[in-house]
Amino acid sequence: MKRRGSSSTEFILTMLLLILFSLATISLVVSASGAYRGSEETIEDESQIRVAQSYLYTKFRQNLEVNRISVESLPGVEEKGIVITDTVLGEDIKTIIFHHEGYLREGVFLSNTEFNPTSSYPIARLEKLNINMIENKGIDFETISVEGKSFKGFIALIPK
Repeated sequence: MKRRGSSSTEFILTMLLLILFSLATISLVVSASGAYRGSEETIEDESQIRVAQSYLYTKFRQNLEVNRISVESLPGVEEKGIVITDTVLGEDIKTIIFHHEGYLREGVFLSNTEFNPTSSYPIARLEKLNINMIENKGIDFETISVEGKSFKGFIALIPK
């Protein structure tokens, strides 16, 4: 009879150890997947802000003349936007870069067409875009990511 009771006790202890080991393994897997998800979101956030910075620098470098770039208030958009005016085949075209609904966006409009923020496409996900035109010198800008990371940039304009 003693043997039968002791093997039940051994069985219960073995099962308890197995359950504890299983719980420890599950908690490790859950915490590791949470850490992976957090690092993945951080990498995506940094990628979005790099895309925004690269895009802005490229657009500015393509249009470095003072009279071609302006910073203006736009209807239907809370923050000011960048307006780049260009002439193609005798037609004035405005490329408007702005922040709206969590994205850096770009829209291309004929000069006689009314601006509409929904007639644009998203470039990168951002929390905020700060633009400051320094008269006849350049544009100071800051992109702020969803996680709050901030990158600043400056482009000097070429006087005409």
